[in-house]
Amino acid sequence: MLWFHCDDNTGAIVTGGMSPTIEMAQAQQAAPGSSLFVVPDGSVANVFSAEPNFTVLREMLCQKIDGQAGELRMRFITDVPGQAQTYEKKEREARTWAPGNETAHPELYPFMIAEAQARGIDVAEVRAQIIRQVDALTPIAARIEARRVAAKAAISAATVLPHILAAAQVDWQPAVAPTA
Repeated sequence: MLWFHCDDNTGAIVTGGMSPTIEMAQAQQAAPGSSLFVVPDGSVANVFSAEPNFTVLREMLCQKIDGQAGELRMRFITDVPGQAQTYEKKEREARTWAPGNETAHPELYPFMIAEAQARGIDVAEVRAQIIRQVDALTPIAARIEARRVAAKAAISAATVLPHILAAAQVDWQPAVAPTA
């Protein structure tokens, strides 16, 4: 683990070093007016130079943000190979469906017709369920995506270590919380 003491006012790195464990890194006493930050080995190149290079750290944190967003989405969708395309096709069928059109043009609605037959319900009910599910998920997915994009932009824009690390601390709860 790499540890750094950063000036609380400017965010500039005051001192730093390596520790074999996170516990030992956290045991480093921060100088007055500075705070301790711990980052994984290899994620910060040339941090003690006049121009610190945070490229690898930013990339790692952006990948972490993408992973967190993906894990959050998994609460609401089934993520198996090909499922996203199936969902997209079902939504397209549901959005373009017109009553009676499944009889005249069954080739336009293969998913809805097959599901209706398999479940023993009317195509109109399948359509209604698909629309309800998509409409319920869309605002949540949009809020997750907005937080993901904003966090990555903030990570890219930050110029000092504390701000980069702070930008990677995303509060995902508002993205999935029910809205009034």
